Amino acid sequence: MVSSGKKLIVPLLLAVVLLLVAFGPGPYKTYMPVVQNCPICPTPVPCPTQVPCPACPVCPVCPVVPVPGPTIGNGTWRVGIDVAPGTYQGWVPEGEDCFWARLSGFTGDTDDWIQYNWITGPGFVEVTIMSTDRGFELSFCPEPLHRVY
Repeated sequence: MVSSGKKLIVPLLLAVVLLLVAFGPGPYKTYMPVVQNCPICPTPVPCPTQVPCPACPVCPVCPVVPVPGPTIGNGTWRVGIDVAPGTYQGWVPEGEDCFWARLSGFTGDTDDWIQYNWITGPGFVEVTIMSTDRGFELSFCPEPLHRVY
């Protein structure tokens, strides 16, 4: 004769087995937290561009300031004669300003501006001078821009 306690254990074990088969543990039912290797955020300078890493803190991402190469200082320059086409970068410290403009002509009028920007520091400066530009103007910048490519 089977005792009433054993009668309850068999259906209970069967129910547990059925629950395990129906609801997991499959790879699609894993609820363990996902561990992700996140970068340690650099903090030397603030940057205008931030690229989030999912489930990680947002870290500022700054383009690397290049080894000094050809530079552009304040002034108005002729593209292809005084300054080469390419991408130039620089940094404007806090409390400083920098203005640049790609030019289609040299009348001194704002109609000559193809593209321009006024950066109030702290801020990163990047401009690509095209071979089709006639000129380039850089004003008020505390440091020259360096050509990176």
